[in-house]
Order: sequence, then structure tokens, then C-alpha cells
Amino acid sequence: MAATDGTLRSGRLSALIADGDLRRVAFDGHEVLRRVSYPVRDADWGTMQTETRAERLDGGRYERQFRATEGAFEGVFRAEATGEARLVATVEIRFLADTVVNRTGFTLLHPIAGVAGTALTVRHPRGGVEQATFPRLIAPAQPARDIVGLSHRAGPVAVDIAMSGDVFEMEDQRNWSDASYKTYCRPLSLPRPYPVRAGEVIRQSVTLTLSPDAEGDRCPKIGSAARGPLLE
Repeated sequence: MAATDGTLRSGRLSALIADGDLRRVAFDGHEVLRRVSYPVRDADWGTMQTETRAERLDGGRYERQFRATEGAFEGVFRAEATGEARLVATVEIRFLADTVVNRTGFTLLHPIAGVAGTALTVRHPRGGVEQATFPRLIAPAQPARDIVGLSHRAGPVAVDIAMSGDVFEMEDQRNWSDASYKTYCRPLSLPRPYPVRAGEVIRQSVTLTLSPDAEGDRCPKIGSAARGPLLE
């Protein structure tokens, strides 16, 4: 069953649904996330392909039930706009067979337009807070590590992202010709590949909270934003 394309919408918040992922998440038409996906990467960094088993899009709610084409895991992804400025995404992945992977779970792509060079507040899992910056020039090293939350501006929008279920870090995807920064789970400093046992369940959530920021620089609206490949 092929995944359905459409638009999740609630008031000022919108997101395209494409191939079971969220794309072009926007507030008042201003892009705040380029993509929200939940890949499982094998020991060679290949993305393990999935098929859609059931799917529903109803205004501000989206749900997709999926299964790995080779039968290693199954799961459910949900995204719900609660009001016009908050989006909650959850994923639950249940492994059906012993599997060796490099990464499992949420990947967020942040836009460059309206974000590059701006301040970034990073929340750490043990309660610390760090002030950082989205690199204006291409950064070879990770701009942020040990992440469970981020706060920043995307042009005229104040963005807060809270994550649970794993520890995340960020890299500059312009190193690979993609027009985004990428926040992903399982830091590269941890051993990989690593085993996941049959019956093990991975649960993660991402909560996106948005508000107008009168002090923010304008960033292009959807349709005029800088575009590039949406790499994972």
C-alpha cells in the first residue's frame, strides 16, 4: 500500500505529508522544519525500506502504520497539531527479529533560510542549557551535541523543539550538498552498529511549539524558500 500525500493543517500550522513523513512544516507559511522522518539504518547505513499497512489523515491528525519490507520491524507514526501552534509527533517501532542497526528513530531537517547564523539554545539530558549558534558557514563538526531540546528562531517564528526517547545531536548537511541542518538520534560517539533484540520497542516523541517573533528576520515563505535535496 502506497503512502498518501496530503496536508496536515490546523490554523496557522501546516505540514505536507509525503511518503509517510512530514515535509515543509510551516507557521503562517514560514518553513520551520524541512522534514520529520523516522528511518531505521542498517549496519551499512542503508535505510531499511518500509511499506504502509494503514494510514489516516484527518485535518490536523495523521497516523501511519508501517512494516519493514523484509519483516524486521513494524510500527506506527502519529502527528497531531494541538491548536494552531503546537505539533506532537510520536513513533513506536517494534522489532520482530534480532537486528543490527546504526540508528533508529527521528531525524529532523532544519532549514538554512532564516536560521543560518542565528542563536540556538540547546537543552541537555541532565538539565544543563548551552548557548550555541547555527553555523553561517558550512561547519565540519557537529554544531550541537547531547540534545533533548532546542530553541531558536526561523525568520519571524520562535521555535521550540522537545525530544524524548533518545539523545540527539546535530550536523551541518551542507557538507553533503543538502540545504539543511540535521538533528538525529543516537550520537555518533556511541558504539555502532548495535544489536536490537526481537520484541524490543523503540518509542520517541518530538514536540514542536511555535509563536510569532517580532524581532526575527523574515525568512522566505513556502514556495520561495531555498530548496535542495531532503537527505536523511
